[in-house]
Amino acid sequence: MRRGASHVALAVSLSRVAGLIRERFFAQYLGTSDAADAFGAALRIPAVLQGTLGERVVLSAFVPRHARLLAQGARGEAARLAWAVASIHTLIVSAIVLAGVLLAPLLVAWIVPGFGTDKAEITVRLVRILFPAVGLLVLGSWCLGVLNSHRRFFLPYVVPVLSSVSIVFALIWAGPGRGQSNIAVAAAWGALAGALLQLLVQLPWVIRSMDRPAPGSETGRAHLRAVGRNVLPAAGRGLTGRVGTWIEIAIAGFVSTGAIAGLNYAQLLYSLPVGLFAVAISAAMLPELSAAASDSETTGSRLAGPLDAALRHTAYLLVGCAVAFIALGDLLVGLVYLGGQFTGEDVVYVWVILGAMSIGLSGASMGGLLATAFYAIGDTVTPLKASIVRLSVRGVLGAVLAIPVVRALGLDPKWGAAGLGAAIGISGWIEFVLLRKWLDDRLGLVRSPHLVPYLLKLWMIAGVAAAVAWFVKLSIPANGQFVRAVAVLGTYSLVYVGITVAVRMREPLNFLEQLRSWAKR
Repeated sequence: MRRGASHVALAVSLSRVAGLIRERFFAQYLGTSDAADAFGAALRIPAVLQGTLGERVVLSAFVPRHARLLAQGARGEAARLAWAVASIHTLIVSAIVLAGVLLAPLLVAWIVPGFGTDKAEITVRLVRILFPAVGLLVLGSWCLGVLNSHRRFFLPYVVPVLSSVSIVFALIWAGPGRGQSNIAVAAAWGALAGALLQLLVQLPWVIRSMDRPAPGSETGRAHLRAVGRNVLPAAGRGLTGRVGTWIEIAIAGFVSTGAIAGLNYAQLLYSLPVGLFAVAISAAMLPELSAAASDSETTGSRLAGPLDAALRHTAYLLVGCAVAFIALGDLLVGLVYLGGQFTGEDVVYVWVILGAMSIGLSGASMGGLLATAFYAIGDTVTPLKASIVRLSVRGVLGAVLAIPVVRALGLDPKWGAAGLGAAIGISGWIEFVLLRKWLDDRLGLVRSPHLVPYLLKLWMIAGVAAAVAWFVKLSIPANGQFVRAVAVLGTYSLVYVGITVAVRMREPLNFLEQLRSWAKR
């Protein structure tokens, strides 16, 4: 499992770095303009397709059944299930993409009613390009599921680099002199080309990994029905998340120009450690736990140890990242985005949004691990329930913090985007608490009494590291942006790791031991 996690982490880190480079180009050309808002909204509208039929649904509904068949040696049966799922998946995705393209004006009017006429028109145009792009990405998630089941992790998590490269080339081709709306359209066409490349690169590897499909049988149909039963609640969980996104952009559309763009810029930095650490651990855990879950009598005992270790490792990494985002996020935002149309004022704006989101970074990531455990035992309904609660809190709290609270405090309306970020963070912790309780109740696990004190200790250590880093930050002139960021963030990292090693936390010691073992190879 560690090897798989390291492969996912490496691939995700490459794709995230490519994403940061892409967003830097995007920020240089569009900043927090109306065109950037339109692109952000147009990208999030078809994202509902990715949420309901994309990676998370494939991993939760298809991979556990497929991995279990492979573990039992029924490779022909597994191949037949995979191709049957692919056929149904393609038909449904194609129908939704067609509907999205045709209904784009209605979707834009409904989801972002705060946009003016010109801004809404460019958003409609972008939606009609990005819906097919997202559809291709969703079809590619089936490839990811098959390859993960066969313990091939690197390729499906690194291919998003192709999309980032394609968008960057499109931005460079469009150039700054074509007008911001035309630049946004060029970026959308680049996203479509990149999504197609992702699918075409994965397909040969998928075909090569599978055996000849077994003949049709009642057992095979039973496996397909089981996948179908799990798809509905898993898709429902994804849908609630995307509806939450729609609610956010609807509120942000009324906040001010640049609010949606600011949320998107902050979200990319926020998702970097999530993809690098939490997704890597979850992706590697799922096939292993699914194979172990075949014996229902010992599932609880088999899950307890790995889950506790995974939660502690995730907390160790994500608490450190969260405090860095909150205390030192201006350095990261400036390093990635500053320049061109993206000004120093935009740096502060995105930093505040990022810091507000990061309140719940570790909680949301640990909640994702617990959802993975539910998927491994074939339960996709419980994560859906927790997701609905999270959506409700996120929507209501976000609306309150973004508009009436900002007005009551006499702040500029644009800071409502920070209220939306805070709602995202708080709701992530609520989902984690619910999933942890319900998993304990379901499997009879003994809840670790050490997790909460461990989290508090990590936050205190990270706070000390941030205070030392701030002293370094104030000592270095602001004109050397890159050197300053490296020095301050490097200091923070060294102090955080150093203190945790000094107090004998096993997570950094295990990590250092793994580095030593890699160095000896």
